Amino acid sequence: MTARKDRILELLKQHSFLSVNQLSETLHFSQSTIRRDLFDLEKVGLIQRTRGGAMHMSSKFLESPSKFKQTIHKKEKKYISELATNYIEDYHAIFLDGSSTCNTFAKELSLFKHLNIITPNLKTALELEEETDNNIFALGGNVSDVLVDGLQTNHYVQDYLIDMAFISCRGLQIPFGLSDRLQNEADLKRIVRNQSKQVIALVDHYKFNKGYLYRILPAKQIDVLITDEKPSSKYIDFLQRNDVELVY
Repeated sequence: MTARKDRILELLKQHSFLSVNQLSETLHFSQSTIRRDLFDLEKVGLIQRTRGGAMHMSSKFLESPSKFKQTIHKKEKKYISELATNYIEDYHAIFLDGSSTCNTFAKELSLFKHLNIITPNLKTALELEEETDNNIFALGGNVSDVLVDGLQTNHYVQDYLIDMAFISCRGLQIPFGLSDRLQNEADLKRIVRNQSKQVIALVDHYKFNKGYLYRILPAKQIDVLITDEKPSSKYIDFLQRNDVELVY
């Protein structure tokens, strides 16, 4: 890691949040250079980029990332979740991935009856069991934070025939598609694609133009993408070329 990136991390640790402009003026580098550094630091999970700046991922957040994820972009997740309910009918078998977006979406499912809901997120499973009358299946495997993953989880999910899989991601980038920072999460979602009649991606606009190490799915393997605002024309064209239905 470069000395400049080390200095950015040091400043963010001291101040929790700084804008791109503040970092540029303090370090005497251009805003475009600072943005590239922030992008690289976010890819390895050391910071969280926000509109106009970045915040340091403290040890508290790194130890329990699910709690942190639930606190950001709540309005966007809620809006996307409301749109996603239009694709569900009673008696469907659905998969919800371990993301905070799908955890938000789960809160909308009390509107439905006789759903079979499969998830690797223990928090989501418990909330659904308490708040709905649907059938809830929590996948088995190694527990980390509120998620289960690993070879056992990948094996268990292959026992289900899924009508609709709802998944999120860390980033969406042309032409790479959906990507994640963690290999286990990406692997599980690829397996779920093979078990599902339809895959619906829930992606807020903050995730556009971001790419991470592990590909989840290329765009051509997504049936529907739901986001919270109209994407740029290049993304609209990209999704159309890959026969992805866009909803916002």
